[in-house]
Amino acid sequence: MDKSRHLRVVYIFLFIATLIFIFNISVRTPRKSIPPPRGALDTCPFQISDQSITPLENTKHFLVSAYMDQRVRGYDIRIISIFRRDSIQTLYCLFCCAGHLSNTTPATVSVHSDHFGFPFSATDVMCQIPPNCEATHVTLLTQPDGVEVSNQRWLPLKNKKTSREEEKTFQFDFTVCISTLYGEYNNVLQFAQTLEMYRLLGVGRVVIYNNSAGPELNRLLKTYSEEGLVEMVEWPIHKHLNPSHGWLFSKHGGDLQYYGQLVTLNDCIYRSMVRSRYVLLNDIDEIIMPYQHDNLKSMMDMLQQQHPDPRLVEQTSVHYVLKMFGQKYKVPMDICRLVHCPTVPQNERLLSQHKDTRLLDFKDKVMPRVTEMLRRGGLLSSDGES
Repeated sequence: MDKSRHLRVVYIFLFIATLIFIFNISVRTPRKSIPPPRGALDTCPFQISDQSITPLENTKHFLVSAYMDQRVRGYDIRIISIFRRDSIQTLYCLFCCAGHLSNTTPATVSVHSDHFGFPFSATDVMCQIPPNCEATHVTLLTQPDGVEVSNQRWLPLKNKKTSREEEKTFQFDFTVCISTLYGEYNNVLQFAQTLEMYRLLGVGRVVIYNNSAGPELNRLLKTYSEEGLVEMVEWPIHKHLNPSHGWLFSKHGGDLQYYGQLVTLNDCIYRSMVRSRYVLLNDIDEIIMPYQHDNLKSMMDMLQQQHPDPRLVEQTSVHYVLKMFGQKYKVPMDICRLVHCPTVPQNERLLSQHKDTRLLDFKDKVMPRVTEMLRRGGLLSSDGES
């Protein structure tokens, strides 16, 4: 064998031996899980929910919205949800961190104590954001790993953390959250009178969760939405559950109290938290009326000086707060009252009801505004006929 041929055989042998050595190392070395690459912003989240009610995969629960809330020690995120109370399970939060996935963190489930016996209840899910994660979206998992996350629906995180200076500036002084509209409610005159009274008192935004308003009311609400007073949130709870027409399960039946009234009120508080100085929770036939002032701002400026109190509500029921961080204060009736304006015929009302004429002090300003809005909504002709 000549020398060149001998060298060629040696090289081939060394090449094969090297391949065998590399193969043995790759087989014997345990494989580590490779974290997802830091891709472009569209790599995660994969499916962003654009609905107000989002079913939670592999559970009987539903997610509504996710908000930054760092008032409770150890938590960063509060997810407003609807949970079936007899099916609570261990859950984990997974975040999209500006385009890449985080590690999961354990979730704490807090079912609201006011559920009136219904199977489903307003629920908060609390999460902590992992270190070094610039979180933009969140989803919940039923196990900490091994889940195909591309099938998950993600909620965008609202109410980003703000500085103290930014907190001093609000888009609105007052926001009113209206209980869920359902049953083809169509009283346009009552609605216009209430909204115009709110506007005179200084309310800058009214949030309405609409399940099924009547056709004329939808036209009026569209007019108010176009000018910025009303914010409409579609609320198709009937597509997911059998909502109750009443407040007590033993009497009315169904899955959830009053079309999810407590869920929408709690969502509205967090939705409005960073943009509104004060949030009022009302039915459409209720008005919070000042008696020593002509508007709510003057009244609250006085009360704020006497009782400086930051935004301390954590969970609310219909007529009272369930969880708070400070003390509550009952405003004296000579300063402010909740005026109830029912549409029940006079002969059917309780004899003990008090007739309050405070609203009449504003009638000369309210009525022209009501007429104008009904006309703009196409509900009143130029000669004043409906």
